[in-house]
Amino acid sequence: MKKLKIGFVIDDSIDRPDGVQQYLYSLSDYFRQKSHQVYFLSGQSSGRIDDSFSLATNLKVRFNRNILSIPIYANKIKIKKTLAELELDILHFQLPFSPILSRQIIKLSPHTAKVATFHIYSERKLEIIGSKLLNLTIQQSLKQLDLIYALSGPAQQFALDNFKIKSQIKPVPINLTKFKFQPIKTQSLVKIVFLGRLVKRKNCQLFLQAFHQLVISQSNLNFQAIIIGDGPLRTSLEKLTASYNLTSQVEFVGFVDELTKFKLLRQADLAVFPSLGSESFGIVLLEALAAKHPIVLASNNPGYSFVLKSLTDNLFDPTNANQLAAKMVKLLIDGQLVQRTLNKQLQLIKHFDIQIIGDEILDDYNKILRKSLKS
Repeated sequence: MKKLKIGFVIDDSIDRPDGVQQYLYSLSDYFRQKSHQVYFLSGQSSGRIDDSFSLATNLKVRFNRNILSIPIYANKIKIKKTLAELELDILHFQLPFSPILSRQIIKLSPHTAKVATFHIYSERKLEIIGSKLLNLTIQQSLKQLDLIYALSGPAQQFALDNFKIKSQIKPVPINLTKFKFQPIKTQSLVKIVFLGRLVKRKNCQLFLQAFHQLVISQSNLNFQAIIIGDGPLRTSLEKLTASYNLTSQVEFVGFVDELTKFKLLRQADLAVFPSLGSESFGIVLLEALAAKHPIVLASNNPGYSFVLKSLTDNLFDPTNANQLAAKMVKLLIDGQLVQRTLNKQLQLIKHFDIQIIGDEILDDYNKILRKSLKS
């Protein structure tokens, strides 16, 4: 099979640790293991990421209850020079994209095969209206794409409803062999992990409310909550923790490296993800499932429900701390339920293996290239 030169295109900075970037890091690592060459063509970035090219000036904006950056100016001369130097076989875009950078790259690469992945979902009117307006500016560019993936069923429907995009579902992959080590368990201590940015959408406040109820109702057990992640709400969440008299039982560890994150997950009994919504998928769920040990509990928003579709008992209402606390209690005292749930999780995570999904994407790349040669 031909060794490919693949260019991942992202309007945002490639430096940010968000879901889209994590998706690209996973694929790029796997493709490089297969001896393909991978490059990042991005909006304004630091250049710290290997083989990345910063091709635009970006502006930070709020969209879909998140903070990201969008290009406000793209350097056409630099784009042309980069494309000429790299001589890419495949350009893989991230949708929805802005009319500034990705559309420019599409115009300047008429003979390069083009694939895209659609990443977002929202139930909010503002984002829906904004998406329909954006579609008017990029519709012609979308017609130049050879194949479009959507990360989930909700993302697929959002793409069709608001961008008139027909796509095939290709979920986020994860490397199941990346971290191999045995968890260090302290039998007398029950550990519960929250993993996510400390922003309103990720709903750490509900997690702390439920943890408080758990500590009160199960006074015979020793608990520790570990908050992995950082963000603007950290100070207020620390104050909430103090108001519950839980400072000694809740540890805010901030951002951690990948190895530390997986070690913390492997040591946990439960991993809880109470996001309020606007999730198209849920990479954090895969990370917890891949750790193999913690029971994963997640809010029943469409993206998380798609990932945990065979584990509906693990879902909860993100506005109901009582319900979450009750589910946590059940999964701590019912040993048979714990084992059944862990077995189901181990079967579920196999469907997201990078070796399966990565090879499928490479096969699609080669099919497109063969088709273009025939034409």
